[in-house]
Amino acid sequence: MDEQELEIEHKKLRIEKWKTFFSILTPLILVYLTFIVQSTLTEKKAEFERLQQILNEKQRIYGKLGSDLNRIYVYIADVGDFRQYTPLQIIQKKRESDRLFFTYLPYWSEKTAKRYDAFMRSAFATYQGSGERAKIKAMALEKQKAYEKDKLIWDNAWNKHFTENRDPNYASAYWRLVESLLADTVSSRVREIPL
Repeated sequence: MDEQELEIEHKKLRIEKWKTFFSILTPLILVYLTFIVQSTLTEKKAEFERLQQILNEKQRIYGKLGSDLNRIYVYIADVGDFRQYTPLQIIQKKRESDRLFFTYLPYWSEKTAKRYDAFMRSAFATYQGSGERAKIKAMALEKQKAYEKDKLIWDNAWNKHFTENRDPNYASAYWRLVESLLADTVSSRVREIPL
């Protein structure tokens, strides 16, 4: 064998070594890439499920919160079934709404938090003194007349739970809050609350 043939044989041998190397390496690369893709898909699926859980939870909370806020709204606005509620029940709805809203504050955007505060300030006079309940920003006489019309009994002790004035921006504050809450219930975003 001459030198040239020997060189060709060496080249063939090297090519065969590279072929063997790549034939071993290719399945390893495929296994690695499959692992990476599978891991990414698993992470994305877990993230999607977490976001879906947040959305479901927000919607569940809104179901309760929205119902309580609507009761407050109809009571102060003297519409709908407002006669079914006493002032003490409405004040209790405020407490329950506050508890629910602030328990889940990270679920709500800053805009919603501001609108919640604006609505509650338009509906209630708070901080009436140590141990005193919030007062409803409405006229007791209007409620009393509605009760009489339906032949319901009005307890005069309830009069102290009213401010005897109504915020003219009350309805718009309510609808802005509802709009903001609904926007938040379709967003899986959770915000950090600064400490």
